[in-house]
Amino acid sequence: MKEPLVSLLALAFAVTAFAADKIVPFSDLPAAVRETMLKQVAKTGAKINQTLVEMENGKKNYECESILANGKKQDFEVDAEGKLEEIEDEIQASEAPAPVKARINKALASGGKLKELVSITLNGKIVGYEASVTTNRKTKAFGMNPDGSPKKN
Repeated sequence: MKEPLVSLLALAFAVTAFAADKIVPFSDLPAAVRETMLKQVAKTGAKINQTLVEMENGKKNYECESILANGKKQDFEVDAEGKLEEIEDEIQASEAPAPVKARINKALASGGKLKELVSITLNGKIVGYEASVTTNRKTKAFGMNPDGSPKKN
């Protein structure tokens, strides 16, 4: 009896978490947010894929999902006043520092496959990495500091 309840609660949580991000047309974003997003994609040569609004810890942020000229993803957040916040750049494991590669290799040791790896930049400095590893058709995401240690949320 516990298993269906746990599954139902997990599903309810996932739906609630997903509902926090809402796709919004670029033209509906505040002017300061649009301006920052346009500056960022002009700087990187990216193309905007979609824009979203999200509520996180009671704060409204705007996310831009974009594709760089090299085909890699770059997602970034802008606050309501137009300040560029977190930037996530898709990278290859070979581009990560040695401690991050070691942690990923440990996660892959049981036959897993690296689905995605992103670097996280704040104020022009890489502050962490997020990896998604698929093992036995289950995907697990985990965050790391630049030294490979687990990132605490």
